[in-house]
Amino acid sequence: MSIKLAFIPLYPYNYQLEAMLYSTIFLLLTFILAYGLYRLIIWKMGNGARIIFHKFLIAGGIALVTLFVLNLIFSLITICQVNNQLGFGYATPDTPEGEIFEITRVEPGKAMDMAGLKVLDRVLMYSVDDLYILLIEHQGDTAVFEVLRGGVKIDIRVGVPELRLPLREGAFWF
Repeated sequence: MSIKLAFIPLYPYNYQLEAMLYSTIFLLLTFILAYGLYRLIIWKMGNGARIIFHKFLIAGGIALVTLFVLNLIFSLITICQVNNQLGFGYATPDTPEGEIFEITRVEPGKAMDMAGLKVLDRVLMYSVDDLYILLIEHQGDTAVFEVLRGGVKIDIRVGVPELRLPLREGAFWF
């Protein structure tokens, strides 16, 4: 039986309950440490200094949230541009092995098709972002990654052309 918390949108996967438990413990410990540090800092501050410190914390928090959201937006736009220019798409379906990175579309005549990538190939990488970072870093060169096809590991060698990625510098920070 899987416990799903309404405020945490997660795909079901093996060890989900343990991951949520460890995440909750980590967040709780982080909060306790941050609050203790905060109380230690403001302990002997006067009212004026506290007001300035609180404004600094609010401004810093807003700046961090803004950077995170911008990075997310730029990453999604960059992923879409890479998919369109190299001619492929992916999904991350839930399987008995856990969440996988599976190819769902390969456009004929584009770079991924010429490299031999096929629909239903399972990319053997830790995260989806790792593939995009690899492809972006190897523009004008050959990028190599492994896929699982019918239970057999295959190396895919992609000749990555120069890509038009105007928002690349703002993507994949986090």
